[in-house]
Amino acid sequence: MAISHVSLECVDGENVSIAKYPPLNRLSITQNNRPMMYAKALEYNQANMVVTYIPSLGTPPLMLDNINRDIVGAKQRLHLKPIPNF
Repeated sequence: MAISHVSLECVDGENVSIAKYPPLNRLSITQNNRPMMYAKALEYNQANMVVTYIPSLGTPPLMLDNINRDIVGAKQRLHLKPIPNF
């Protein structure tokens, strides 16, 4: 699925997260720096997959999700509660 065809309102978090990988690959962001993780979307009381981006070791991660489209730090994502890795 081309990223240009993804409507964020109509697709679940897993599909949106997976669709973000090809553009991140083109930006040469390695998989080690952008793990996927689940977080609980507090407003909806359900799990939501997000992509995190860790610019360098020891820096706070940025989170990309389909609820809040802004790229902000994990600490500013008050609508999400991280779920420990599975």
